Amino acid sequence: MQFTSVRLDQISALVHDVKLPPAQKFRVPEFKVVSYQGEYQARGDALYILATAKAAHEAWYSEGIILDFSGLHYRGGDEMAWVLSIGRQPPVDCPFPLVIVTGPGCETALQSLLERGLQQRLVFADHCTDSIERAIKLVAAKREAFKRCCAEWKPPKA
Repeated sequence: MQFTSVRLDQISALVHDVKLPPAQKFRVPEFKVVSYQGEYQARGDALYILATAKAAHEAWYSEGIILDFSGLHYRGGDEMAWVLSIGRQPPVDCPFPLVIVTGPGCETALQSLLERGLQQRLVFADHCTDSIERAIKLVAAKREAFKRCCAEWKPPKA
């Protein structure tokens, strides 16, 4: 049997970087920042973002995720909504603390996708901001909401 070798860089020309804030030894970081740069073209780019962000979350678990799209050029594509699932922990139905930093190359398209392009419309300002500093504050508030949601969550009755 002959196998075909595959790599994530074959499905996307985007590049990413993962950064953690200073943390105490043996403490889970409050958040991580996963930054993306490049031109979002199609489904392969969404898969690349999803795969790399999920891998970063598994490798460097943190209590929140900031996706920095300030260097990303994104004009459209519904698959970008997949990023909202990063960090989810089924069966618990509580939104994991996730914030997206937008930039001039993606803000308009992301706002359109979140507020008009999804079956369940979302408030853009609840998920996106325009700076890392604001994202850190927003993800902190989302961490508290996540903790409350998890404490109150009860499994569905069969």
